[in-house]
Amino acid sequence: MERKKIRRILPLFLAFWSLGSVYAAAAELVPVGEAVGIVLDVKGVYVEELQAFEGEKGRVSPAEKAGILPGDLLVKAAGRELSDAGDLAEAVRGRAGEAIPAEILRTGRRMILSVTPEKDAGTGKERLGILARETQSGIGTVTWYDPVSGVYGALGHGIHAARSDPGSLDRGELYKVTLTGLEKGAPGKAGELKGSLVGEPVGSAEANTPFGVYGVAPGVFSGETAKTLSRAEIRKGKAEILATLENGKTGRYEIEILGVESAGDPGRAISFRVTDPELLEKTGGVIRGMSGSPILQDGKLAGGVTHVLISDPKTGYGIPVDAMIAEAERLLSPLGKAA
Repeated sequence: MERKKIRRILPLFLAFWSLGSVYAAAAELVPVGEAVGIVLDVKGVYVEELQAFEGEKGRVSPAEKAGILPGDLLVKAAGRELSDAGDLAEAVRGRAGEAIPAEILRTGRRMILSVTPEKDAGTGKERLGILARETQSGIGTVTWYDPVSGVYGALGHGIHAARSDPGSLDRGELYKVTLTGLEKGAPGKAGELKGSLVGEPVGSAEANTPFGVYGVAPGVFSGETAKTLSRAEIRKGKAEILATLENGKTGRYEIEILGVESAGDPGRAISFRVTDPELLEKTGGVIRGMSGSPILQDGKLAGGVTHVLISDPKTGYGIPVDAMIAEAERLLSPLGKAA
């Protein structure tokens, strides 16, 4: 689903749209539950996977030997700022056998590792042995939307780069998607919602964190607003989630909230079990792409789905909506002062 190059066609004023109303009127937001595509262009090179290759003295994996891991974001090599795979190739050119510093971003922490490029016996070019990507993309679900400011909060699987470090996000865009099917989840096997991007971007993605993707998409989503619950107001018992599993059809599915943690990781504060027979038949529980599905209790917005237990896809976790609002305010409020 990844697009090779992001085209920033939305007017730049979207990034500076007034966000004040989403915080002043955060007591009511639109629970959305619509599947979307999110594409992020990061300031660096994303390590998709490690790839050993035949060097001049046998099979080698310089990146693995240096401690580089899949999911790392390479931001600098040999003192050169990296914006794409071409920059990385230039940084290692002519440096076979030479230890060079590589600055990486890993789960919000910046680290400097020493890596020694090796020549590929087949091409004669210096390599680190990684499959590099310049963008990250995935399908997720919009949790909430403020119809006045156009601000939304969403989550998505397959979108990892630059999390916890908003400064590493170069640009990001929100797309409508056409759903093409789903893989049912089972114990030990994650299911997945599949789809493809449609048309041009419909909104911006301004921040990507472990607690959601946040951006602006004026006029894109619609629906009735609902009051929001604070973490302290969420209780054990019956609730429901909104999810889109077929094009144009957002369904309501029953869950049971098992517990709410008052402290610790907000992304796992709400624990729940899927009880809806229809959803269990279709998906086996929570599958990839359903991240962000709004959680409602007594008709009020409580939070959004974040994780699923691979060993038991009927069981999942969610983030309270007040934590998502606080995260959006922390990251985006400086942009919202110009209306």
